[in-house]
Amino acid sequence: MKAVFTARRLQPGHYSEFRKAWEPHQFPAGFRGAYILRNTVDPEQSTAFGLFDVTDERAQELENELEPSERERHERMAPHVAETIVSGFFDVAHMQSGEATGKETAVLLTERHLKPGTFDAYVEAGKGAADDRGGMPSGLDTFMLLQDTADRDHVIQFGRVRTDNMQAFRESAMAGRQTMLDAIAPYVDRIGLDTTYELVEEVAPVHA
Repeated sequence: MKAVFTARRLQPGHYSEFRKAWEPHQFPAGFRGAYILRNTVDPEQSTAFGLFDVTDERAQELENELEPSERERHERMAPHVAETIVSGFFDVAHMQSGEATGKETAVLLTERHLKPGTFDAYVEAGKGAADDRGGMPSGLDTFMLLQDTADRDHVIQFGRVRTDNMQAFRESAMAGRQTMLDAIAPYVDRIGLDTTYELVEEVAPVHA
């Protein structure tokens, strides 16, 4: 599974226009859905990423085939974008689903730049900390670890929360999160995006 991930800061008040411009005329074969997020503290900061079930070879072919339409799409988006913060093509290195349900939804997202060559150790440390606390915390519906195809030491962790009490989830998950942070700390060089997002929209592959 591949992911195209872009975090942007939009021009103030331009979200609706940006959303219209973001939508391609047709999603390519292999498209499995997308998430559109808005930062709960800075609503002009919007992040979108799409998932594609394609091989490395097919991904390269699609990049070449879609270059004209993607260039046109980015030209449509440009008037509404103040800054591109992160943009890249990622492997979905790990994905896990939980049993969470609830009326409140949020996305916890952290971007990390690892110390060179420590990705495998980072993953093992994170898995060990998760196993020690009994697996995915209650309330976490989906977890993904993305690894940048151009920089293998650049990763993004995505967690979707579904709960009837977000504050209670935060309190119950805090100790386990700190344990995980302590476990992976030796492998982390620096942290980029690290915030809670509102899940504005899940885009289904209706055009694929």
